[in-house]
This record gives sequence, C-alpha cells and structure tokens, in this order.
Amino acid sequence: MKGQEVDNRKEWMVRSVAALVIVSALIALAGCFAAIPVAVVYYEDKHRYTATADVTASAADVYAAANRVVDADASLKVTKKDDKGLLLEADKGGQFVSIKATALPDGKTRLVVMADKAAKTSDQTLAVDLTKRICDSLGVTYTLVKS
Repeated sequence: MKGQEVDNRKEWMVRSVAALVIVSALIALAGCFAAIPVAVVYYEDKHRYTATADVTASAADVYAAANRVVDADASLKVTKKDDKGLLLEADKGGQFVSIKATALPDGKTRLVVMADKAAKTSDQTLAVDLTKRICDSLGVTYTLVKS
C-alpha cells in the first residue's frame, strides 16, 4: 500500500509541475501579445486629416478617455457630445475635429479622429496628436504608420 501511495504522490507532483509550466507559458504568451503595439494609421485626403487605431479597450473607455483629453486641452472647445453614439466634436481655432469610438466584434474598439483642412489654421498633426494622447491615457502602446 505504501508503494502505491508514493506512486500517487509522484504522479500528483508531475501533474502539478506540468500544470504550473503550462500556466506560466500561457501567461508569458499573453504578455507577448500585450507587448505588440497598436498601429495608429494616419493619412490625409482632400478635405481632412485622419488617424485610426484599433484599441484593446471597451468603446465606453475609449470615449471616456477622449473626453478627458479634450477637456484637459484649453485650445479645444467642445461643440458636440453624443454620449450614446460615442462621438465627440470640438473646435481648435476654426479647425474642427471629430472623435468616434466604435466597438468591434473582437472586443477591440476602433478609434477614428478626423480633423478638417478647411480652416487657414489647419494643423496636420491634430488628428495624430489627439489619437496619441487618447492612447497614452489608456496606457496603450502604439506605433505610427503613415498610409
């Protein structure tokens, strides 16, 4: 009986160590995926500058971060807030910007920031800058990609 008890303990020990190795590997693998930066893709067309990012956060959290960033910037004046549609619009000295958070099926949120070119003071960096600041406030690592 004693021999069987020793064998059972050995088997339990082997299974415990194997489970620990598997859990450790999964945690390390999850960390690798978390370290992959989000691509902030930015481009321009005839009428606007646009920056987009698919962020691993809820749409509500991304929208809340956008509100915090805009509220903290004295040069931006909020012109429209649609809390239900997760849309925020603001004016920076005649240059209008819109920020939209859209939930994606994979649990991520697409952040789209568009700044118009109509004003004489149009700033190409406004869309990218706001996107970067929103990502920073969410603790999201990103890389800029010009399209």
